[in-house]
Amino acid sequence: EIPLSIKKFKKENQIVYIGRIHKVKGIERLLDAWSSLGKNNHWELIIAGYTDNIYFDYLNDEYTVRKKIKNIKFIGPVLGQEKWNLLARSKVFVMPSDFENFGTSILEAMYSGLPVICTHGSPWEVIKKNKCGWYINPDVKSLSRALNEAINLTDKKRNIMGKLSFNISKQFMPNSINEKLISTYENAKSK
Repeated sequence: EIPLSIKKFKKENQIVYIGRIHKVKGIERLLDAWSSLGKNNHWELIIAGYTDNIYFDYLNDEYTVRKKIKNIKFIGPVLGQEKWNLLARSKVFVMPSDFENFGTSILEAMYSGLPVICTHGSPWEVIKKNKCGWYINPDVKSLSRALNEAINLTDKKRNIMGKLSFNISKQFMPNSINEKLISTYENAKSK
């Protein structure tokens, strides 16, 4: 469900992932990339989504503790207004998946006005083409570089990228799709 308007919140120095927490989603790659940013990273990585308890325990306890990864918060699933509020408080969205058919959460982040980091495993090359985020290889080095760039941008530059994201997201909204379908139908009918 898409809200008619998104509440305005003070943006926090946080990057957010919202999606299923599963091995194919690249969460371990994200954690390794986050870890490579070093101790001077004062941002927080928020990981939200459904998972099974075994994989969650592995990531939250064993993986992050063993690798001494800091500034990470696993918050479980977020739905409805809670999800939109989380996006509104964040400065960047990340989707490190190996593969996405569409990536609804990417579109939701764009609709929320966030720059997006996603991998070539998703069909969102438009992000790179329109300079509203990073469209990268699905590896730790590329993800680390994108995270570092996102964190070190000025708020003004991130806001510009976020506005570009929002503008792109509008073409996927129901009204826009309906208009395109009607136009296509009218063109076909007139031939």
